[in-house]
Amino acid sequence: MTDGVGEGVKNQMKAGEYLTKFESMDTRKRPDSSEVYQIFVDFASLIVSLKEDDLEQIKKQVNLNLAKKLLSISGYLSEYSMFTNSKQCLHAALICHCIEDTFIDYRENIRYLVLIEFAAKKINVDFFNLVKSILPYCSVRTKENLENYINRDGSLNELKNFQIKFKMVEGYPTFLPE
Repeated sequence: MTDGVGEGVKNQMKAGEYLTKFESMDTRKRPDSSEVYQIFVDFASLIVSLKEDDLEQIKKQVNLNLAKKLLSISGYLSEYSMFTNSKQCLHAALICHCIEDTFIDYRENIRYLVLIEFAAKKINVDFFNLVKSILPYCSVRTKENLENYINRDGSLNELKNFQIKFKMVEGYPTFLPE
């Protein structure tokens, strides 16, 4: 039998290993296997099992390169969620934002949140409730930014405002520049 402290340290280390793996990924192209998406779903499940102190340690491991990759992956997870009709992928996409912790610039987060929201609508997932469900895993800053996003006028969150279009490409849901 393991105690809670030992399990927490083990989970924090495992989450750190995921981040190391993510940092070595090429995110210039969308992942081509379901296994890659599953890794992010598994990562999200692990993140929600961590205590607040452990989450803070994980967020401290994020650098600019990793932050960019987490945001990119959140977009790919949005596409994949529509392909598989998976709420878990949308949850994982939002967890990427929690861990990225508005490292770059909140305006970059908005661009990707628009994709997640669009995908949620496409697969009939309540985006606002999904965002609210991940708030406990966010820093105060990211929580405020997410709350501001869900409270802003919905017309601001349309793909066209970000010069993005949605298109099915060879049967796969894809976000493209306009």
